[in-house]
Amino acid sequence: MRYRNYPRNMDPRWLKLRFGAYCAAGCQSYLPKGVRALYWPAQRIRDAKVYCETCGDQRWREFLSRCADERGQAFGA
Repeated sequence: MRYRNYPRNMDPRWLKLRFGAYCAAGCQSYLPKGVRALYWPAQRIRDAKVYCETCGDQRWREFLSRCADERGQAFGA
């Protein structure tokens, strides 16, 4: 409760699942507990999405390219 109004980090990130889930992309594959997945947060927790490594990799690369475009430079440079 102490940090209720604190703005959360809304950037997507890779994590290991603590619970089983289904991929939010078209593949709808089951992701068991402990698997690496891309978590895409949202304003409301029920709107957050989880993607398998195959589907998430493309979304992760798009996110990184958008960030680089906003900064005007490439990552790692």
